[in-house]
Amino acid sequence: MTLDDIIASFPHLTGDSIAIGFRAEGEPDVYLQWVNGGYVHMFGYSSEEAIGQPVSWVHDPEHGQDFVAQVRPKFDAGERVASGETYCWTKSGERIWTSVMIFVVPVEGGRYNVALYRDHSALKGRELAAEAALSERDSAVREHKDLQSRLIAAINAVPDPLAIWDSNFRLVVCNRAFSPRILGRKVSLPAGTRVEDVLRLASYSGQFAEAVGNEENWATTAIADVRNGPIRHTTRFSDGAVHSVISHHPPNGDTLVLSVNITDLENEKLQRDSYAKQLEQANELAQFQSLHDELTGLKNRRHLAEALQKNIQRRAREGGHIAVLHIDLDRFKQINDTRGHAVGDSVLQTVADRISDVIQDSDDLARIGGDEFVVLRYCETEEDIPTRLGTRIVEVLSKPILHGGKELRIGASVGIAATTFSEQDDLLTDSDIALYKAKSTGRGCVCLFEQADFDAMARTKQLSDEVLRALECREFVPFYQVQVDAATKSIVGLEALARWQHPDRGIVMPDEFLPIAEDLNVVDQIDQMIFDMALQEGIERFADDFAPALSFNVSHKRLMSRDLINAAERAKLYRGGVSFELLESIFLDDTDESARLQLDALRDSGVQIEVDDFGSGHASIIALEQVAPHRLKIDRRLVSSVTASRRSAGMVQAIVSLGRSLDIAVTAEGVETRRQADLLHKLGCDRLQGFYFGRPKPMSKIVFETAWEPGASMPRQVDLGF
Repeated sequence: MTLDDIIASFPHLTGDSIAIGFRAEGEPDVYLQWVNGGYVHMFGYSSEEAIGQPVSWVHDPEHGQDFVAQVRPKFDAGERVASGETYCWTKSGERIWTSVMIFVVPVEGGRYNVALYRDHSALKGRELAAEAALSERDSAVREHKDLQSRLIAAINAVPDPLAIWDSNFRLVVCNRAFSPRILGRKVSLPAGTRVEDVLRLASYSGQFAEAVGNEENWATTAIADVRNGPIRHTTRFSDGAVHSVISHHPPNGDTLVLSVNITDLENEKLQRDSYAKQLEQANELAQFQSLHDELTGLKNRRHLAEALQKNIQRRAREGGHIAVLHIDLDRFKQINDTRGHAVGDSVLQTVADRISDVIQDSDDLARIGGDEFVVLRYCETEEDIPTRLGTRIVEVLSKPILHGGKELRIGASVGIAATTFSEQDDLLTDSDIALYKAKSTGRGCVCLFEQADFDAMARTKQLSDEVLRALECREFVPFYQVQVDAATKSIVGLEALARWQHPDRGIVMPDEFLPIAEDLNVVDQIDQMIFDMALQEGIERFADDFAPALSFNVSHKRLMSRDLINAAERAKLYRGGVSFELLESIFLDDTDESARLQLDALRDSGVQIEVDDFGSGHASIIALEQVAPHRLKIDRRLVSSVTASRRSAGMVQAIVSLGRSLDIAVTAEGVETRRQADLLHKLGCDRLQGFYFGRPKPMSKIVFETAWEPGASMPRQVDLGF
């Protein structure tokens, strides 16, 4: 709660004088930060004069300790509201009697003190007048009877009902205010009237709310109170007035009864109680909101951390184990994106309910992120580690959720960490690592954290940092694998492949860094870097007549990027021509219109389209016709078995025939032997690529010359500089 929150909570509730001060942690004093107009009016100081002063600067120093004695016991007992009375000085030098109500609002770094002042100088005067009257009467009885007239004058000056009864409880005297208030009308009560008679008249007067309908019992109780004394209680009149009834018993045996109107004080108390209740409710709400998720009502991350610490303390006392289940929803983002956040919120509430139904009452369940939940369990033995609970959670969350008459389906992955393998302070981190392993394994999996998982995560983290650094330092470079004419064996093309020129490890292969780059979402940046470098190297190297075609791998994501069209425009600078190799998995039957338009734009820019890994089983004939590529690259798995399997050879020949029928050229990739090269040539492939013709290497290490003797019926390999 901030100062602005407190200011907004009080001024509209009361017209009292309000001052708000702040005491920082470790500081002995509370200094004013804000005062309202009532404060300025009461004490005469402007807000500029008041702000920065100690809260008690207007208090009378002579009564300072008395006031502290009134409020300190409550604050020492942990209460946040206390009240007291003290004298204060105004700027004009007037000393006034005030009641002070103090609210304490703890905040981070200290606490705010909200002080409500009310000027009770008039009430104090009445009390003092009453006390003076009583004191004066006692003195008059003791010293001289001729002071009786002065006593009567004094008690008549008291605005509240006052009566004196003798030792036989017969009326000695009452003041003018007595009968109108007690009996409801002005009545002359003679001396000697019995207290019983007066109180029975009072019970039927309708003046006392408690007496209505219960007159005899009320009168009996009131008579007993006066006779048995002393009296100190409050009574409520039918008109709503509240009086404090007190009795005094001087040595002569008389009983003095005074009924002081404390209606204003009682109303103030009700107001203070209301303020205190509102403040307490606000504090409770703020406390709850700080520890709970607003949507589901579950514990939040902060509350989970507190629960974990309690379990750690319990484990220190009792032994046992602590387990953490980290739950992440599968396919929730699609629901949120397609159905809207309201539906997503409803799904999350259902998820919270379903998990709550399968965990133990002693477990702690928290929502720590958009679609992430954590179950915390204390286990008395290692056998209690809740691996089966993880499976159960996956099962209940895989069931459809009915919303608006439609079924919504999600799933969940669960990572579990327990103190059997993890340090207790690392449980949340280790459960996250286990969750990552579960999601990497496949949706709907449950994985338990092991040390090897942490080691792998640490290696991945280090490699991720190095990949990002490598991007900044432009350490990704193109290596080239030659593509040869199947008939002449002369180099006709180069495929640019990404390699990482690591400053310490040398050349790092793609299978080591590409999965990391995909997780980091930087594959497109690496592809762009390789394209720019290869294009520039090709332009510089092949300035003369001969210029082999350059081909580049393009992901589905990059295919739909506007940057790829820009790259295609830049490719016009290279004389040998550029082709983009797209994985066969991109070309499904439902290839959308936007993808076809993008391919048309690439072709219009002069870029050729090749389908990589053709034969892996993803593309259909219809999709192939729609895409209309310039070239197919046969999947290396077919090429590797082409000399050993008639079936593979037949499939290669079928692909070649399909390509010829659609006017599509065919490249065989993964050629590693002379026999494979010869057979693939006979089967009709027009280009060959593979380790038999050379491994990928920098442009500077490729020698371009005629590789085969013209007219030879069987080609022989010569040194190409590979």
